Amino acid sequence: MTGLVIYWIILWSAILLLCCLSARTGAAERIRKDEAYSFKRLYQNLPDRAA
Repeated sequence: MTGLVIYWIILWSAILLLCCLSARTGAAERIRKDEAYSFKRLYQNLPDRAA
């Protein structure tokens, strides 16, 4: 019975770890892709307006 409890703890810990790694990798990829389309870069090319 103890072995089964340890098995489930390891299984769910591994699943949680994989979910966190996947989310982090996806977020890093999205940030890298969004860098090319950032608002900062978009507004750098516009002429300054007198306020």
